[in-house]
Order: sequence, then C-alpha cells, then structure tokens
Amino acid sequence: MAKQFSSTAWALKADKKKKAADVEEIDPKAMIKDLEARFDSTLAKYNKKVTEVKMGKANPQIFNKLKVKTEHGMSLFTDIAQTSLKGKFLTITVFDPKNSKRIISAILASDMNMNAVEDPKNPQLLKVALPSSTKELKEKQAKELKESFNFYKSSSSLKDSFSSIRSHALKELKKARGSAELIRKLQNDIEKTHKTYTEKLTNAHKQAEKTLK
Repeated sequence: MAKQFSSTAWALKADKKKKAADVEEIDPKAMIKDLEARFDSTLAKYNKKVTEVKMGKANPQIFNKLKVKTEHGMSLFTDIAQTSLKGKFLTITVFDPKNSKRIISAILASDMNMNAVEDPKNPQLLKVALPSSTKELKEKQAKELKESFNFYKSSSSLKDSFSSIRSHALKELKKARGSAELIRKLQNDIEKTHKTYTEKLTNAHKQAEKTLK
C-alpha cells in the first residue's frame, strides 16, 4: 500500500544540523513519485474489484467469510474447507466430512442464493452449480462496475480515490516551501498526473464493460 504523502516527504535533504523547517525547496521528483505510487495503488484496487465483479459467483473466494456452526462452535469457512473452480461448478473440499452437511446448511442459510450438493461417492466433496450468464446478470455486473469506477475516481469518502489523492497533494503543496515558479510547475504536474491516471482508470473501465457484451 502506498504511504500517505506529505510535503515533508518531498523535501530535499538538508544538513543534519538543520531542522526540517529550514529546508528551502521540495524535491519535485519525490513528490510526483509519491503521487504516482498512490494512483497506481488505487488503480490496482479497482482492477481487483473488476475481476471480482466479472467472476461473480464463480469466484472461489465467495464463501471465505462464511461462518459455519460446527461441534467446536462457529468456524470460518476457510478453517474447515477450501473452494476451487472447475468448469460450471464450484467444488468445495471439506477437511472433515462431519462438517459437509453443516457447510451445506450454512450456504443455504446465507443470502447468496446458492446450493451445495454432496458428492455421493465422496462426502468430503461438495458441488455448487453456477448460474448461467443472462442479460439481467450482465446488466447487474455493468452497474456494479460503473459504481466502482465512480467510487475510485471521485468518492469524497474514500481517501484513496483519485480526486481525494489530487486534493490532498494540492493541499500539501500549499504547505511546502519553494519558489513561486517551482510551486506553479508542481501544481501543473499534479494536474497532469491526475489526468493521466484518470484516463488509465477510464480505459480499464471501458475494457471491463466490453467483456460483458
């Protein structure tokens, strides 16, 4: 995860005997590098979200946060089983066959609208049939992608949204010490970097939408 940047992180190295306040100018390269690192981190998070949305119920990690009632109390799904994707099915391997029916009950009781069936030849294997892709499903996924795009692009509640990163950088720049010319140049560089990454985010969103058609 990219570190929260600040104007002091951009400062040129000063003499060890001098205080940070005595530094006269900031390091433009360090500032832009920090900015790009934060944009890259957010872009990676968006791309991860795209993968999750496109996979939908075919995501092998879909049950990871599910809690299952066992003889030892409530257990996290990942502590008693693991899931893999095989064709049009999710295959659940249960570590202890005594928990197979308990996992089936937990999945039925969840709001996932999914059903696990025990393999008649192996009680430690459960199969979950995946729904066929429909127009309604694709429209739902497209809506989720759009919401995620807007969230990572301009959400004011997310400190790592592109607009929040840009605003924070400009705010920190006002606190920085440097010549008027340097500050103006860095303001322009911040805007250019923000524009470049916004285009990258937009292109990633468009590519994701195409895969749903």
